[in-house]
Amino acid sequence: MDYEEAADYLKVLAHPTRLRLVAAVSKGERCVSNLQDLLELKQANVSQHLAILGRTGILTSRRKGMRTCYRLADERVLPILEMLEVDVMAGSCGMSEPLAEDN
Repeated sequence: MDYEEAADYLKVLAHPTRLRLVAAVSKGERCVSNLQDLLELKQANVSQHLAILGRTGILTSRRKGMRTCYRLADERVLPILEMLEVDVMAGSCGMSEPLAEDN
């Protein structure tokens, strides 16, 4: 990765909502509705940020029935979260346990 690519990668992460989304999925797959509830944001806002993270290859998605679920695709982000002291175990959202699986 050259300097310009690295700067672009960091620019994508340089938004509080995207950092929270990455932290939330860093410990396992989550569906959009889970993320929406967890971050207390509207679905359109969450989806917009997830699309940016997906286009850059940080997250990947899969369809699960009518739902779209996201998981971490680029683990290079984990040391960045750790360096920033983002609470990855709590998903950076004040939770001590992961959300129940969406049905």
